[in-house]
Amino acid sequence: MAYSPDGTILAAGTGNGTIQFWEVENRRRLPTRIMPGLRGPAGEVNALAFSPDGATLASGTWDEVTLWEVETGQHLSTLKGHEHRIFSLAFSPDGTTLASGAEDDTAKLWDVSTGNNLATLKHARNVSSVAFSPDGVSLAAAASKSVTLWNVATQEKVAALNHLHHVDSVAYSPDGATVVSGSWHEVNIWDVSTADKIATLERKR
Repeated sequence: MAYSPDGTILAAGTGNGTIQFWEVENRRRLPTRIMPGLRGPAGEVNALAFSPDGATLASGTWDEVTLWEVETGQHLSTLKGHEHRIFSLAFSPDGTTLASGAEDDTAKLWDVSTGNNLATLKHARNVSSVAFSPDGVSLAAAASKSVTLWNVATQEKVAALNHLHHVDSVAYSPDGATVVSGSWHEVNIWDVSTADKIATLERKR
């Protein structure tokens, strides 16, 4: 699922290859405007992300990323290059770059305007979550028991944030100073500048 940038619309992917839209304020479902047209496991919509201006929606299925015009549901482009299921999508703050994380042990960077693959960032295991820093300089990618921080321009590894358990999700703080990562039993907060763990929030078992 994904909220539009203004918080008024919630998009939800389905197992039958469609994307549903809901008005948040009145909980009203809008007509289905986007239908990838796939069926079966290959058509499951596993990831969604709105562009910063809310005009474009990216959807991830088995091995493709599709860009849609939100207002009309028009298909804009299909980004091909992943070999397995796509788990996570994120637009850069300026909306020019899209990151995708997938089961093929890679995160990819895409040029939104051309659909070209700008870079493939290889990881040891499946990439379950990706997130851009607020300034767009860095990308955090969660894979297995680690979060890797990448420099987007150079595609170089900046830091590795290691965990005891598999990491399912990652996000930057609004000021970009910290990264938060969620694993099976805990949430870790990291200082981006030093790669030191600041705190661990453990859930009661």
